[in-house]
Amino acid sequence: MAELTGKPRPKILYLPTASADRPGTFMENCKDLDVEPSIQNSFISSYRQDKTWEEVLLSVDGIVASGGNTLNQQVIWKAHCIDVILRKAWDQGIVLGGASAGTPATTTPASTSRTPWSSGS
Repeated sequence: MAELTGKPRPKILYLPTASADRPGTFMENCKDLDVEPSIQNSFISSYRQDKTWEEVLLSVDGIVASGGNTLNQQVIWKAHCIDVILRKAWDQGIVLGGASAGTPATTTPASTSRTPWSSGS
């Protein structure tokens, strides 16, 4: 992903919404890369959040969305208009990526069969 940005030391943001904002090993995985890594949690406190979602997401060169619960991720993204901002990021040339539940960051519309009332995988 870093190479796809075309920047010498790209800013790569991890968006771990689908994994309940668990950062996992993202920072560790970035330590040997020539990138400026950051993590943006979806659960925000108005006391700690000094920038809008748009300011945060449009200020980086690449965004990696975590795997996890797609349904929860989509509901949270829609509530915060993150889905709209990710589209704007794509249109502005910001590289988007993710695996599993993070794939909707790069495709629309997202769907999932994981609901409390289904036996989907």
